[in-house]
Amino acid sequence: MKRKVLCLLCIFAFMLCGCVPTPDEEYVVNKGDNEAEKAVEATAAPSESSAPFVFPERWEDDILTESGEVVIDAVITGADMEQFPVRAVEKRSFTATEIAAAANSFFNDMTGLQKGSDTTREELETALETVKGSDLPPETKAEQISELKRRAETTRTTDAGFSEREEFTAEDFSRGREYSYLVRRADGPNGSLSATSAEFYFSRRVFAGVQPKSLLYLDDGRVGGGYAGEKDPSFEVTLPLETAMDAAEEFMSGLGAKGFVLASCEEARFLENNSIQVISTGYQLKFYRTFGYSAVDTAERDAANSYVKSIGSVVGDDDYSFSWRYEVMTVYVSENGIEFFDWRQPLEDEGTANENVTLMDFDELSEIIKRYFKVRLAYPDHWTPLYYRVEEMVLSTVPVRRKDSDGAYMMPVWILKIGCYHSKADENYTGKYMPGEQVKCDWCIMAFNAIDGSRAIVAR
Repeated sequence: MKRKVLCLLCIFAFMLCGCVPTPDEEYVVNKGDNEAEKAVEATAAPSESSAPFVFPERWEDDILTESGEVVIDAVITGADMEQFPVRAVEKRSFTATEIAAAANSFFNDMTGLQKGSDTTREELETALETVKGSDLPPETKAEQISELKRRAETTRTTDAGFSEREEFTAEDFSRGREYSYLVRRADGPNGSLSATSAEFYFSRRVFAGVQPKSLLYLDDGRVGGGYAGEKDPSFEVTLPLETAMDAAEEFMSGLGAKGFVLASCEEARFLENNSIQVISTGYQLKFYRTFGYSAVDTAERDAANSYVKSIGSVVGDDDYSFSWRYEVMTVYVSENGIEFFDWRQPLEDEGTANENVTLMDFDELSEIIKRYFKVRLAYPDHWTPLYYRVEEMVLSTVPVRRKDSDGAYMMPVWILKIGCYHSKADENYTGKYMPGEQVKCDWCIMAFNAIDGSRAIVAR
């Protein structure tokens, strides 16, 4: 029974963070008046600022309605800047020269190149030996051995497809929009490269990938860390986090990447897909291009079903568009070095649109947010009481489409990270906060424009 009720609680959490009609009264989040963009485009030198921006270090409050309770106990970060600049950006494509330079930096031990991404016979044979010596269940092992043998019989050898090459050139990426290469390396198995005009990724091994440790729903409803489908998801990462971060930042610096901020760092492992074997363990580091602001990882996920909660949109919202996303870099670092690199959604920096926009006063903004929660929890479909906790409030940026323009502004927004809880003492599931152990059964994020308080859309 309790598991059934927990499922209902999770459904309600999705409704809270999802898409509902804009209320006719009391509160309208986006009025379509484009006030935030007007504020960005208004000329105001930093010296003309009427008063210094002041925000508390912590926000504590409580919102109680018939349909649930929201406890605000949020650490506020990112508000210690002296100026609040807004950048103008455009979407752009990666150039052939740029992809080649990144590939040469990643594959610094390249000895040969092959177009396409077919697995070679040697790689299948290596995977076959790995499977034979593995502790996989007998039935699974037999199936994989049979499949690998079948594929090896019709697969060409390494030497049959490679040409001698020590580096990439722009010519390798100058024809067409999609590219796929196998890279022969001096220090081990072949690597792979895939690229389009909007993203590319490199792997030190063919058909291997990164699996980060993420969020799992446990049997008792709690959220824990681990990997989907495994009874014992634990492992030990022996590489120091500081070493991994230094390696990632040094690599990105060599690419000339600017304006990126660390958004998340997860323990992760590198898997050989052919044999489902762990090659190495390390850290997956994700960087967003925020142009000096803090960063929040908006792509947290429940690894148990790969389902990402969406914060949704508001009816009549024209200021924000899901077509605009963060420019993001992902770097996986293990004791073997950088083994995976991904760069996508590049943005062209057009310069500062305003050096020091005026952000909304905290008291005014906090009242807007509280009214928003009250309206959402009072919506007729919110029939299941629940207890929420706003745990963090971070000043970050979101690419916002400009009116009558192909470009966007990196608009300052406040991102709220919200936990959905059930009090174990609340045996009747009333949703009220009660002393004692709290069980987190869900989570979501919401964002509000830091200039005018309108609801913001954070595209993942």
